[in-house]
Amino acid sequence: MTTTEIPVEQKDLSNSSSLAVPLLKKKIPFWRRSAALNGGIIIIALVVLFALFPTFVAHFSPNAQNSDTMLASPSWSHPFGTDNFGRDVLSRVAWGTRIDLTIGLLATAVPIIMGSLLGLLAGYYGGWIDTVLMRILDIVMAFPFIVLIISALDVSIQAQVINLLGELQRSLNLTLLFISHDLRVVRHVAHRVAVMYLGKIVELAPTEELFLKGYHPYSQILIKAAPILDPRARTREYAIEGEPPSPINVPKGCRFHPRCPYAGEVCRTEEPDLCATENGRYVACHFPLMG
Repeated sequence: MTTTEIPVEQKDLSNSSSLAVPLLKKKIPFWRRSAALNGGIIIIALVVLFALFPTFVAHFSPNAQNSDTMLASPSWSHPFGTDNFGRDVLSRVAWGTRIDLTIGLLATAVPIIMGSLLGLLAGYYGGWIDTVLMRILDIVMAFPFIVLIISALDVSIQAQVINLLGELQRSLNLTLLFISHDLRVVRHVAHRVAVMYLGKIVELAPTEELFLKGYHPYSQILIKAAPILDPRARTREYAIEGEPPSPINVPKGCRFHPRCPYAGEVCRTEEPDLCATENGRYVACHFPLMG
């Protein structure tokens, strides 16, 4: 499959106060322009469906207004039965989960739609995507805080967004909180890194110092277990044994002690505090690996 670059009209946007996008000389079919947004539109439709479904169930329930009806067995009109107030069980379940489903679907739809729009701009407008991104970030900067979701974006667009955030950070002296499980991106973006395990910070250190040597056992194993391109350098020496505990029922003492190869008796009974080390780093461990 080959791709053809679509020529665009060159126009100077440096002195323009509004967002201007060059016109395409070649008309793009409507189905091609809308295809990238179909996934987001479908998710929005599901949000509406889940939001309205409990209303229809409750409205057409024949026992919805009968407060004297006791718990009934499943029937043709109520396949899941009714409660002691005559409300359809399925309706109650749907009402209870509607908000969670709506929030979850919207959280998925927004990155998909944003990624699709930026992907269309990148594909059809070429180098003008940088101008578009800069204008978007200029608008976002008008607000007191920034929340950007980049995990669902195309890799090339994601890299451009990250680089632009870095430029804004340097030029405007901003403080950015970047949350990620991608160690490669974290090392590229962050000046200081806080490593968390089961909802608690176990180590806080400058980025390069942390990647050279972690003081907490989890930090050290996590960094050394990162993917390596050279297959001859790969090893399972640093694999973490066991399964992570449930965040609902965290272990007593140190949260990492069930999987830590250096755990002692004190680790099983006392939870360590996040304490400063001699060189200004912070670690929550009874036996930090500082040697």
